[in-house]
Amino acid sequence: MKKYSILHGAVVGDRLSDINAAKGNGLTAIGSRFDFAQEEELAQADMVISSFEELKNVIGEKVVK
Repeated sequence: MKKYSILHGAVVGDRLSDINAAKGNGLTAIGSRFDFAQEEELAQADMVISSFEELKNVIGEKVVK
């Protein structure tokens, strides 16, 4: 992240590994209730979405740290 001067961002994913990758890089973790999602994993995300429409709305808000 530092190499490319990325200061803010988010990762959307449906697994704990996605959430951990986001948090490990200082990014906002957005859990998605698609495909392989499990609620106990999604509970660790900063926020959770259920549809692409929700994602569009969330991106319009300030979701980055």
